[in-house]
Amino acid sequence: GAVFIGCTYGLGGLASLSILLNRWFESHKGLAFGICATGSGIGVIVVPLIAAALIENHSLIFTFRVICMTFVVCAVLIWIIMRNQPEDKNLAPLMEEERKKKKTHHTPSITAAGTTASLIMFLMCILIGISSNPPYQHLPVLLDSGGFDSFAISRMIFISGIAASIGKLMYGQLIDIMGTYRANYILFGLNIVGIFLCALSNVSSPLLTAGAIICFSVGISVSTVGPSVYAKDMSTPENYPKTVRNYQLATKIGTLILMSVPGIVADKTGSYAPVFVFFGCIAVLCTVITQILYHQAVQRSASNSAQTST
Repeated sequence: GAVFIGCTYGLGGLASLSILLNRWFESHKGLAFGICATGSGIGVIVVPLIAAALIENHSLIFTFRVICMTFVVCAVLIWIIMRNQPEDKNLAPLMEEERKKKKTHHTPSITAAGTTASLIMFLMCILIGISSNPPYQHLPVLLDSGGFDSFAISRMIFISGIAASIGKLMYGQLIDIMGTYRANYILFGLNIVGIFLCALSNVSSPLLTAGAIICFSVGISVSTVGPSVYAKDMSTPENYPKTVRNYQLATKIGTLILMSVPGIVADKTGSYAPVFVFFGCIAVLCTVITQILYHQAVQRSASNSAQTST
């Protein structure tokens, strides 16, 4: 059952959505990616609450049936409404005309760097998956080891889910407004600060802990929205489906590589702090290398523009 669920998630996950959004949106793609990624985050927050109420008032089997029928209804609606590309309904990609009439901010393409830059970004996506997802999944046990009771942990995780959803929307909007290069400084920065502060989390400093979790959860959008945006910046339209698939796969590989490491380290050292410091260092490395790639792209774009004007 778990394998089947994983397969269906892979078929209908962010990689597939990113390909569709890239066809339907000529501008505001970052916001579109952020909205879709936020949908999954909201589902993680809302569905468990509904499922818990159904289980308590009815039964587990009844709850599974309700969820299954909900999926069936949603699948039918998606099949009826969704189209592979706007041309199938005689439409143009959203905002295409506005983009032609009005010069909007964009991130310079990195494709001129060729295969090397794309390979480096693939490796960065692995490291992004390592530095973001394993520590995020271990937040409950981190809080438990810090002395928080179950009620406080539940509140913190709920806050984390809200912050993660806001972060996805914020990252997408910032990318559209200021470009990926500048937006990365903000979101990667929040991610790094949050991870390091999580290493200091304990029951004696609840405000610090809450701030750490909010910063980290907002910044984790670099591992959800990020790969889809990096693939857009790194590839041509023809190669985008393959590139976004590879980058999304890379983040999942990174997640799987070290998912069990925090628990192992905590058993050996008696604390989750060292492993969160390690993840923070990986996040710093990701930021530096990713921003070097984008900085080189900005310089190339400026040089090409100067040559064209002369």
